[in-house]
Amino acid sequence: MAQRQPTAAQVAAATRILGHDHKRTYAVGTQGATVRALQIFLAAKGFAPGKFDGVWGKNTQKALDQYAQATGQKLGRHVT
Repeated sequence: MAQRQPTAAQVAAATRILGHDHKRTYAVGTQGATVRALQIFLAAKGFAPGKFDGVWGKNTQKALDQYAQATGQKLGRHVT
């Protein structure tokens, strides 16, 4: 099954959420609107996080790892 692409409105909303909620630490098991925003952001950048369900699971972590590698960022297993 192909990865669903986010709409422009979803990407805009995700960007706003990620821009405002940057003082928490996120890791596998974290849930909520910010995780959903991260999933939408990753999908918009071409990395498949799975469903936009707001649950940070293995697919979200894999997509984040791929994004970090592609952009040269060292994000580790947590995003703060």
